[in-house]
Amino acid sequence: MIDYKLTSHALLLTTVIALSACSTQSDMGRTDEQMHGMESKQAMVKSTYLGTTNFAAGTNFWNVIGSTGDNIPGGYSSWIQLYGGTCGAPTPMQSATGQACSFRLVGGHVVTNQNDQRPAKGDTVYIVPICHSENMKPSLTMQTAAKTCAVELGYRQ
Repeated sequence: MIDYKLTSHALLLTTVIALSACSTQSDMGRTDEQMHGMESKQAMVKSTYLGTTNFAAGTNFWNVIGSTGDNIPGGYSSWIQLYGGTCGAPTPMQSATGQACSFRLVGGHVVTNQNDQRPAKGDTVYIVPICHSENMKPSLTMQTAAKTCAVELGYRQ
């Protein structure tokens, strides 16, 4: 008697193989080079640097929802590095909210209007230093503890 129990690994492998064999009608006849070119163009969509501004102490701000995967402009390896390089200051030691970060500091994509948390292509968003824990809470209303430099970006344009 053969035991046909599927493990989660076998099921996942079967799913990956089945999905990788799929293609759309529009992909038929395209070469690997053409397909790679399409992937490269899709991956090149990123926010563009517009300049810097200052948030006054007491400015409310919120996380951008859906900014994961936004490519960092050339010359920088992280958003917090871009922040330090463009605001002319070393990487800050705490969040713009004044919170000391227990895990790590990130350059968070933020907006100053809660209704703009899902920005459209080309809208202005900002990068400010926030704690990783703050960055993981999209509904959190944050407030600058002091005057804070903010990097202005044209969102995914």
